[in-house]
Amino acid sequence: MASRLLHLRRLLTPRLTLPAAAFSTAVTPTPRVSGIVDEICGLTLLEEAKAKEEKMAFDVKLEGFDAAAKLKIIKELRAFTNLGLKEAKELVEKAPAVLKAGVPKEEAESIAEKMRAVGAKIVLE
Repeated sequence: MASRLLHLRRLLTPRLTLPAAAFSTAVTPTPRVSGIVDEICGLTLLEEAKAKEEKMAFDVKLEGFDAAAKLKIIKELRAFTNLGLKEAKELVEKAPAVLKAGVPKEEAESIAEKMRAVGAKIVLE
């Protein structure tokens, strides 16, 4: 049990300012406290795992394209950005380049699907 309390202390210390006496191992915890500590340790680990798994924003990156599809790619790029013809052309020609940054997952997948359909090689980062 003492090791679980020390583990809990290591998890909470960076996030909270708690005195060291709050985690004294000299006191024997009750079974109810032991259960709560076990539950907190489990929740903390789950929350950290979820935070690493979930990515909220994606960058849509053009890796390359077929030369024959260049005009279609420029038109599609202009459809989901506010770029003019010249800016869109320059962006496509300097591939690999980020077409749109910080986009939600659903929107990024939609853009990637449309761009791949016209012949672009797209990567979501």
